[in-house]
Amino acid sequence: MAIVQELNKSYFMDRFTEMGRGDQFSYEALEALYQYYDEYSESTGEDYRLDVIAICCDWYESTVEELINEYDIDVSECEDDEEKQETVIDYLNDETFAMYAGDKILYQAF
Repeated sequence: MAIVQELNKSYFMDRFTEMGRGDQFSYEALEALYQYYDEYSESTGEDYRLDVIAICCDWYESTVEELINEYDIDVSECEDDEEKQETVIDYLNDETFAMYAGDKILYQAF
């Protein structure tokens, strides 16, 4: 048996600051993470137990250019920035799960 507290986006985001992880993700990334876990909980019918440290270990946030350089993603045939973003997202989704977080990409560790 557990005591469960329903939390909103603000509470979710505040937990990162309280745990000393307030600079781990941008505001947009925290919004995306909240939405991800909220939708996950809704779709599975299971409560999600917030674990800030686990989220910080499981997720990364990077710019498109950082990812291109880090993973040597070939974007030579991309005509514009939007096509570069799609190429990077496709590359990451082949390995893990990735989503947009403002002008950055949020992706699970792989």
